[in-house]
Parts: sequence; structure tokens; C-alpha cells
Amino acid sequence: MLLLASIALSVIIWTFLFNLKFTIVLIVAIFIHEYGHFYWMGKEGIKNKDMVFIPPFGAVARTKEYWPSYGAELRIALAGPVFGLLSVALFWTLYLIYPKDIFLASVGIACIINLFNLALPIPILDGGRVIKSILYSINQLLGDAFYIFGFIFIIFAFLSGYLSTPILLLIGYILYSEWNYVKHSRHALAIMNSRKTFLENHGADLKVFGQNTEALIGFSKKEFSKLDAIVNLKRMNIEEMILGASTFLILIVSYILILYCLSMYIDISMAGIQSYFK
Repeated sequence: MLLLASIALSVIIWTFLFNLKFTIVLIVAIFIHEYGHFYWMGKEGIKNKDMVFIPPFGAVARTKEYWPSYGAELRIALAGPVFGLLSVALFWTLYLIYPKDIFLASVGIACIINLFNLALPIPILDGGRVIKSILYSINQLLGDAFYIFGFIFIIFAFLSGYLSTPILLLIGYILYSEWNYVKHSRHALAIMNSRKTFLENHGADLKVFGQNTEALIGFSKKEFSKLDAIVNLKRMNIEEMILGASTFLILIVSYILILYCLSMYIDISMAGIQSYFK
């Protein structure tokens, strides 16, 4: 119900901002992209998940569960752009059946949406999650440095006017929230480990977490396991990293080539693409 309500609200807002034709294409392209993330979450064993549109910014496939591993996070991130190729194929098929420029423009919209998510080096976007997962699999400091780089990129892009849009501010807020959550989880786990070590050194039997022990150390075995899983995600091996990086680069090149081919037939600037829907 929430998904349907958010789609309805998106139709109203985007139709007001643009028009109904443009809105329908946006919703189809975004829905297929986000469904890719949603679908692959299930493949990775994540059950508590949903999809929701956030008008006028877009949509998100989300979960309250933590990623099972860095490899899972990478695959879930790539699933959106991979499914995005389906929307490209859909609009291209419509063009072959009804050769009108509006369908070529629709292909352009699908490519831009997916390329935006892939190409921007921000840890919470698809391409950024791929890079972040690989860097954290190599070394924690590299992953942390990429978060900082993401903040610098957002500030530079906004102040320079290159991407001075409200959506960039929303992305910055989400990035800050995620980074703050990571730091808080590490801090909490460090406190738990220090208390656990202290009691172990003083003869406390922590092999079985009993009620008295939990009261002494201030956390339960379940809480400890959850934080440990969040902070110490399973790292990818070299084969997983190479496959993920290769898929990432192939997707970027594919979308760029499609846009390049489109540019020979239509104006692929945002203003140009919107003109085909009037």
C-alpha cells in the first residue's frame, strides 16, 4: 500500500513539474531500477525489505537488516543498473514498433538515471557502494577515506553549480546518517569488547552469556552479535572484487555508449529530452 501511495503522489508531483508522459517514463525507469535492488536483496537472504518512491527525488529499495557481507552489498548495488538495462530494452522495443523520437528520449532517460547512480563517487549510490565494498574488503582505512571523499565531492559539486540540486542535499544527508551509524556502531562494539575483555581477565565465564553476566557487561549476546556483524562484515576475496569491478565498468561503458549512439539522432541534454514529451 505504501508503494502504491508513493507512486500516486509521485505521479501528481512530477506531472505538475513536467507532464504526464514524462512522469510515466520516469516512474517506469526508476521502478525497474529499484526493483533490481529489491529483488537481489531477497537473493542475498534479506527478508525485511520494501520499496517506496520519495517524490520528487526518486525511489529507494530499503531494508532494516544489515548487509550479509561486502560481496552481498556489491551485488545488490549492481542489480539496479543491471535491471535498468531492461527499461532501456523496453523503450527501444517500443521505438522499433512505433518509431517516434519520444521512445528514443525514453531510452535516454533510463540511461541517465542509471548512469547517475553508477558514475557519481558517493558511497550511498550504486557505483559508490561498489567502490566502497571493494575498498573495505581491502582495508578499513580505504573505506573510511572514501566516505570522506564522498562528502568532499558533494560539497564541491553543490558549490560549483555542477550539481546544485535538492536531491544532492538529500544524498548528503543520507550519507552523513550512514557514516554516523557506522561510527556509532564501531564505538559501541569497542566498548562492549573492552568490558568483555575486562571481565574475562577477572575470571568471568563468558562462554555462556547468562543473565547475571549480561547485567555486568551491559549488553546481551544478541546485541553483541548484531554489532559485530555490522562492523565486521565478511570481506570479498580477490575473485569477487575483480568480477564486481569488471561488471561495474562494463555497465558504465554500456550506458555511455548507448547515450553516445542516441546523441546521433536526438538531443540528449535534459532540456532536449524533455522537449520530446511536449
